[in-house]
Amino acid sequence: MKSGARDLEELTRQLVSENRRIGIIAPAMRIQRVALILVRHGFGELLERRKPSPAGIGPRLARLFADLGPTYIKLGQLLATREDLFPAEVTRALAGLHSGVPAMKPRVVERLLRRALSDDFERAFASIDPAPLAAASIGQVHRAILRDAHDGIERVVVKIQRPGLARVVAADLALMRAFAGWLGRAIPEIAALDPVALLDAFERSIHGELDFTREAANAARLAALLDGAPEVRVPRIVTTLTRPTVLVMEEIDGRKLTTLAEPEQKAARAALLRAFSRQILDHGVFHADPHPGNVLVEPDGRLVLIDLGAVERVDAALRADLGRLVRALALGQKRALADAVLALS
Repeated sequence: MKSGARDLEELTRQLVSENRRIGIIAPAMRIQRVALILVRHGFGELLERRKPSPAGIGPRLARLFADLGPTYIKLGQLLATREDLFPAEVTRALAGLHSGVPAMKPRVVERLLRRALSDDFERAFASIDPAPLAAASIGQVHRAILRDAHDGIERVVVKIQRPGLARVVAADLALMRAFAGWLGRAIPEIAALDPVALLDAFERSIHGELDFTREAANAARLAALLDGAPEVRVPRIVTTLTRPTVLVMEEIDGRKLTTLAEPEQKAARAALLRAFSRQILDHGVFHADPHPGNVLVEPDGRLVLIDLGAVERVDAALRADLGRLVRALALGQKRALADAVLALS
């Protein structure tokens, strides 16, 4: 117990010192809580500037991020997609963070909706299912029925942002930046992963997801670009009821990829590849967070991309180089493939 207390005190001191060194501030209580959770999950090795023990590292990291809260859960979800950087044990364990986030209570959900929508709350909804359809790190989703159909939409889902999230995310990002810099200097193997660059990408992503009006705009833009695509679409948004912390969109009659039988999964994977080739090569705009929880499959096999907070662009020059790469692969042209790879590098 005394050793654990010393670990906590030392880690807190180092994190506070790093915050001051780079001129950013995270609340002292948040620093202490993060330090306590790191020690609780057996990451005290960091105090001695050593890599954590590899034994069960994937599940340990997943439990750590889940305990640290929404910002870290979202970071874990991002890292779960980086099989180029982390071993399969780690990415598989972190992929479990796409589900199992504790749900907000119904009275909290109603209070948040009333605060965001004001008088529109009573006028808009005939009913809202108190049981959440899904609970994620950023928000929670509930089925609802509108009193009056909007553009033919009557059955909807309502996404409500978790309360105080922007403040928590700001504190956590400040602390993460301090921690990433400290780890990069302390452990060469971690420095090779360029943790600060990873954090920069994550910060851009999560800031985009904190404003649901931006997600609504992303959905409208991508829907226009994909209009007529046979294999993919995005949900229609009820813009009159969308706010920075509330998003209302059509309910999708679809299943998650993980629930499909193997032949259906194979077809869905092929459709997903076509969908992203279309987004990147044809339009230069693509869904930047395509983890399994963000893709639904309708009964006819068409994919629906949800959770459009993170949408990125590909500039014209990169699109042209990628197009040459794909053509060379498809035609088996070795020299053209080598030239395309060199151009991309």
